[in-house]
Amino acid sequence: MAANPDVNTVADEQGRQQTRAGLHGHQQQAQRKRAAELTQQAA
Repeated sequence: MAANPDVNTVADEQGRQQTRAGLHGHQQQAQRKRAAELTQQAA
């Protein structure tokens, strides 16, 4: 199976971008959850 290196490179880069986006989204969710907990404590 002859793989086209250009296609592989593009797929790898898309995968990295999706991973970064997923990690960033997870961090935002954690920050919102933490902020909500702090708000409840302060109330």
